[in-house]
Amino acid sequence: MNKRSQYQLLQAVLNTMSEVMYLQDREHHIIHMNEAGYRYFGSRSRDIIGKKCYSLFDLQAPCLNCPCEEVFQSKQPLRKDFFHTEHGKWLSMSVSPALDDTGELNELLVLFKDITSQKLHEKITDTYGQEMKLLVNRMPLGCITWDKNFKVAHWNKAAEKIFGYSEAEAFGKHPYDIIVPPEMIPKTDEVKAKLMAGDETAHRRGKNRTKTGQEIICDWTNTPLRDETGQVRGVLSVVQDVTRAVRNADLLTYQATHDSLTDLPNRHWFKALLDQRLAEARTKGEKFAIALMDLNKFKEINDTLGHQAGDQLLKDLAARFKKKLANIEVARLGGDEFVFLLPAYDDGHEIAQLAQRIIDLFGDPFYVMGLEITISTSLGISCYPEHGDSESELLRKADMAMYLAKGDIHDIRFYEKSQDLHSQEQLQLMSELHYAINNAQLMMVYQPKIALDNFRLVGYEALVRWDHPDKGMIPPNRFIPYAENSDIVAPLTQVIFTMCIRQWRKLADAGRPVPIAVNLSPRMLLDQGLPDLLQELFAEYAIPPGALEIELTETAIIADPNSAGKVLRRIVDLGISISIDDYGTGYSSLTLLNKLPIEALKIDMSFVQNMLCSEQDRIIIKSTVELAHGLGLNVIAEGVENQETLHALRLLGCDQAQGYLISRPLPAAHIVKDPSPQFSVLAQGATYAPVR
Repeated sequence: MNKRSQYQLLQAVLNTMSEVMYLQDREHHIIHMNEAGYRYFGSRSRDIIGKKCYSLFDLQAPCLNCPCEEVFQSKQPLRKDFFHTEHGKWLSMSVSPALDDTGELNELLVLFKDITSQKLHEKITDTYGQEMKLLVNRMPLGCITWDKNFKVAHWNKAAEKIFGYSEAEAFGKHPYDIIVPPEMIPKTDEVKAKLMAGDETAHRRGKNRTKTGQEIICDWTNTPLRDETGQVRGVLSVVQDVTRAVRNADLLTYQATHDSLTDLPNRHWFKALLDQRLAEARTKGEKFAIALMDLNKFKEINDTLGHQAGDQLLKDLAARFKKKLANIEVARLGGDEFVFLLPAYDDGHEIAQLAQRIIDLFGDPFYVMGLEITISTSLGISCYPEHGDSESELLRKADMAMYLAKGDIHDIRFYEKSQDLHSQEQLQLMSELHYAINNAQLMMVYQPKIALDNFRLVGYEALVRWDHPDKGMIPPNRFIPYAENSDIVAPLTQVIFTMCIRQWRKLADAGRPVPIAVNLSPRMLLDQGLPDLLQELFAEYAIPPGALEIELTETAIIADPNSAGKVLRRIVDLGISISIDDYGTGYSSLTLLNKLPIEALKIDMSFVQNMLCSEQDRIIIKSTVELAHGLGLNVIAEGVENQETLHALRLLGCDQAQGYLISRPLPAAHIVKDPSPQFSVLAQGATYAPVR
C-alpha cells in the first residue's frame, strides 16, 4: 500500500471518531482535522487548515490553561479537563506528542471533547447531593452506604443514634468490627454475598450490637448500588431499631400463650404444639401420647384455706414440674388441670413409666401458708395414632381416661374404647337416658337376701333396669358405667332412690318393711348434697331409720376417704346402714373398715362361685368372715347358685346370702303381692323357685 493509500485509510478511521481530532505544529497551525472537528466548528477544511488553533475559539493568543504548551515542554502525553474561560466551555483534552524520525517534537495530536453539559449536570447533581445528604441526615431511619469492600462510606445521624458510633468513628469500618455480633456473621455473609452479586432489595431482621455492647434487634432494607456500567459498587442500607416493638410483641405473645399464675404454657400454646407434633408424627410414622391430670381434693384446699393457698400450691406444683420434667412438655389448661406431651415411644410400657414419674412428684408434701399439704392426682392417657388423629380427639379421650382414674384405685388410666361415653352409639344412648329418667322408662327389680341361720328374708337389693320402647329391656351394664362418668348420674341417682323409697313404703303398708339396699355411684359419694336429698325423701314418704341400706365399693371410698367419710357419716345419721360391695376385688383397707361407719361386707361372687373348687378362694372367704366378725360387721355372700355353696357358706359363719339359688331379681309388683316367701326349704336341700 503506497503512502497515499495509507493516508486515505487513516483519514477514514479518524473520520469515524466522535471526538474532535486535529494535528498542529509548534506554531499552533492546524495541519489536519477530522470530520468531527469540522462539524464542531462549523467550517470546511479550506477555512481551518493553516489557521492558528486558538483562532478557532476567536482568540488572539493561546489560552493560559491550554495543555499543549505543557506537552511541548515535557514531551509526555497529557489529559486534562479545563474550563476554557474565553470560550466559556468545559473541554476534556488529550494531547499526545508526534515525534518525527529524528525524535524531534514538531507536531501535537490533539483530541478534545466538549464536556460543558456533563459538567453542568455534575454541578447540579452535586448541589442535589448536598441537599440529599441534608435530608438523609434528618431521616428518622438509619441510612448507611457501604463501598464495594463493604466498609462504611456514609453513616447518617439516625445510624449514630441507633448504634452509638459517630460517622467519623464508623467511616471505613467493616460491619463485623462495629455492629454485627459473632453469631450473626454467617447470616450476614450470606446476605452480603447476594447483595454484591446484584440481588434485588433484601429485607431481613437480625440481632446487632451497639458501641456499648448492648444487643438490639434491627430491621434492614438493603439495596445494591450500581455504577454507569451496571456493576455493583456498593450497598445502601436503611436500618430501624425495632428492639422495643419486638420485645413488646414477644411479651404479648408470651402472655397470650402462658398462664399468668404458674408461668406454664396455657391451653392455646398446647393445642398449637399438639397440632405441630401430630404433623411431625404423621411424617415420621411415630407414636406419642398425651396425659391429662387434675388434682384430687383441690376444691377442699380452696374452700378450707382460701384461694390464695390454692394458688400458691399450683405455683409450687408448676415449679416442681419445671425442675423434674425437663424432657416433657407441660401446660396448664385451667383450674387444677394440667396436660403433658409425652415423647415418642415404642411400647406402652415406656409411657406408663413416664406417667409414673409424674405421679411420683406428688410423693413429697407441699408447704403452703406454714402447713404441710399432701395431695394426690389422677392421670388419663391417650395415644397417637391408636386413640385418635386430632388434637381435640386426643384431649377428649385423655380427659375420659382421667375421670375413670378418679374412680379407680390406680392413679393412671389409659383410654379404653369400651368406656367411651362419646361414641355415636353411646351419645345416642345418653340422650335417650335423659328422656327415660323424665318419662318413667326406668324400673327397679329386687333380689332377696336371706339370713343363713334361719333362711328368713332380711332384705332386698334394688337393681335398675331400662325398659326402652324400641330396644326392649336394657341391662344396667349398658348404661350405668357411662352415666357414672357424666352429669346425668345425679338425676339418675335421685330417681333410683325415689323409686326404692316408694317401694319400701308399699312393702311397709303390706306388712313387711324389710330394708332395701341401693348401690351408690362413686361420684355421688362425694356429693355433699346427697344426705340432704335423702333426708327430704325420708320426710316426704315418712321413712323410718333402718328402711334403707347403701352399698358401695371399696374403690369408691379409697378415691377420697376424707370426703367420703363426711358424706357417709351424715347418711348414717339418717339411720341408713352402709355395706361394702364386691369386697376383696378392690383396695382393701383395714383402716377404712375400722374408721368408717360400715355395717356389712359383701363378698364378691367371683370368690363365692369358686369356693368349692378353689381352696384359696375358700380361705379368703373364711378370713373375711373372721375379720368382719372381729370388727363387729356382718358378712353377705352374693352369687350363690347351688345348694353346696350355700351350706359351705353357713359352715364358714357367713351371715346372709343372695343369688339365683335363692331368687332372681323380682319385679316390684311381685314382692308386694307375695308378702311371705318361704326360703326355709333351702335348709332341706330343695331349691326355692320363685316367680321368674
